[in-house]
Amino acid sequence: MSARERIRDAAEQVFATHGYVGASMRLIAEKAGVAQALLHYHFQNKDTLHAAVFERRSSAINNRREWLLDNLFKEKKTPTLEDILDILFLSGATLGEEHRGDYDAFQQMVTAVSVGSDRRSKELMTRYYDPIARRFVEAFQKTVPGLTERAAIWSYLFALGARMQAQSRSNRAVRLAKTKKQDDLAAVSEFLRNFVAAGIRQSLVQPALLRDSATKPARASGRVRTRQSVADDA
Repeated sequence: MSARERIRDAAEQVFATHGYVGASMRLIAEKAGVAQALLHYHFQNKDTLHAAVFERRSSAINNRREWLLDNLFKEKKTPTLEDILDILFLSGATLGEEHRGDYDAFQQMVTAVSVGSDRRSKELMTRYYDPIARRFVEAFQKTVPGLTERAAIWSYLFALGARMQAQSRSNRAVRLAKTKKQDDLAAVSEFLRNFVAAGIRQSLVQPALLRDSATKPARASGRVRTRQSVADDA
């Protein structure tokens, strides 16, 4: 394994454990077993290294998802929403086989960035995840006639949240059930797909909830009396 790959593997572990703020180039160098100067030689600074970890994993995973979507629409005349969700819910470890390693650590990094409101997090999501998100939004609309773009976008985001819980290694469902029995992963995956598909289709019965139109809703016929209007009438 090259020094660059060893450094990225170590960085993945440190960022997942300590977060971006808590991670340091010194900790990453110790984890990788290299001199700190070598980190700066290959990746300049922490920000560059953090982005490099995202680029390596996300490229492999999302390129595979794009390939699967392309082939699905080529092979099937009318793909179903469930077909799309099967691709969306494939695990990162399954999709990114060219880069072995700890995908749980990388998923922790993705989760932190996906909910982050800072500039760095937004830029990473825009660069590495928005393109594949657009592909799934378009695929949802193709397989669910009448689904608005806004509804498809929220459907995609809600689906990611459900996937995160279903694929979590925290065993929270087992703790909540107060049992040591593990759920069958295949059954959980099927439940996840059916649950999300039903939710997306349900949005069709509430077309006014997520309008694509930028036009404002029509005003009510009656005059709304604001504090200023009451003052004006006085």
